[in-house]
Amino acid sequence: MKRSIWKVPYIAPEFLFLKEDRNVTSFSRSSLISKFFLNKKVVIYSGKQWMRFSITKPMIGCKTGEFVFSKIFGRAISESMAKKSKDKMKAKMSKKR
Repeated sequence: MKRSIWKVPYIAPEFLFLKEDRNVTSFSRSSLISKFFLNKKVVIYSGKQWMRFSITKPMIGCKTGEFVFSKIFGRAISESMAKKSKDKMKAKMSKKR
């Protein structure tokens, strides 16, 4: 659900004091990325592990949680992806012969 327009965008307090030389760690996945974060390194907790990424220009205006995946593919999806990759390899091998 979006935050109301009349409210100020939420930015976690730890993001307000970004330093050039160190990463900022946070649990906040709902913080808005502003232009002041550009080219900074951020570490966000996904619920299982810490994810590190650098802020680039296309990320401005998005939430930090959009770049930290907290879910993985289910078993059925991963099995079908593995089967597709095997089929591609078989097709490549048959073309070479």
